[in-house]
Amino acid sequence: MTQGSLMKGSLRTHLKDKLEPNELRLLYTSYDIVGDIAIIQVPETLKLRTQAIAKALLQTQKHVKSVLRQISPVAGDFRLRGLEWIAGEKKTETVYKEFGCLFKVDLVRCYFSPRLSYERMRITKLIQPNEVIVNMFAGVGCYL
Repeated sequence: MTQGSLMKGSLRTHLKDKLEPNELRLLYTSYDIVGDIAIIQVPETLKLRTQAIAKALLQTQKHVKSVLRQISPVAGDFRLRGLEWIAGEKKTETVYKEFGCLFKVDLVRCYFSPRLSYERMRITKLIQPNEVIVNMFAGVGCYL
């Protein structure tokens, strides 16, 4: 999950006419982008503003085609998180590109976090020629 970097003005700038100043202060400005899907968290106090937040995100991140809201923490044997579709294309499957590798992932069926990209690259650099690495229970199996 790549953390969102804002383009064409910030998310807060796009929402300044749609949210009250106190609501803007509660807005999470960090979110994950996996392929062309953004995953946002919305505080309970802003739940009624979720659509406006998602639409603003689609406007600020032109490569994002779908916005999902995380509705539960990562949990369970398969380390899945509850996600619900909010705006854009109604999908949970995407292709994520990282360091020249492509990963096809369905975010509701498999754990994946772009925030671990540095760790994946760090481990990859430790692998010696002819070594076999087994990454058991790795979700989409991110090590090559």
